[in-house]
Amino acid sequence: MLLTGSKEVKKKENRKMKPIKIIISGGGTGGHIFPAIAIANALKQQLSNTQILFVGAEGKMEMERVPKAGYKIVGLPIRGLQRKRP
Repeated sequence: MLLTGSKEVKKKENRKMKPIKIIISGGGTGGHIFPAIAIANALKQQLSNTQILFVGAEGKMEMERVPKAGYKIVGLPIRGLQRKRP
């Protein structure tokens, strides 16, 4: 058992923990964006050394809402499937 003042505990305290990197994707509507932001917020509360990156579609709602919530987002030039019958 290690005591708080021991050398081994101090070494562990001084080590920098690598950040946990998480990518969250989803969007297009508030039905996807706001739950994703809530999950990101919960992860930040539970794991203080977490880095979160959102990925979304350029020109969609998430490109505005995610940065307002304080997270970085990368936009991709994507679009949904065309579902018209030939």
